Amino acid sequence: MGKYIETNRGLEAHRQERLRTVPTFEPIIAARYPEEGTYLLIDGSHRYVEALRRKDEWILAYLLEPSQWEPFTVDAPLLSEERLLNRRSGL
Repeated sequence: MGKYIETNRGLEAHRQERLRTVPTFEPIIAARYPEEGTYLLIDGSHRYVEALRRKDEWILAYLLEPSQWEPFTVDAPLLSEERLLNRRSGL
């Protein structure tokens, strides 16, 4: 997943370089999707990729339950996978 984010989500090289000098990171934020048994990374893509690059065994995270994030969801137009992959925000 880290390689996918690194190559497809528009991570800025200067931010990744800066993180290489930081010994610890602020927590990332992820939303839990219990029906699917997955999480959506909301904030912290650069930190996540850098932690994987450094082979960190863990990273601090705030894991949001559906009751915490569902009130903030918005309807978005359905886009093809190709269009989603070619957009930086995914929308």
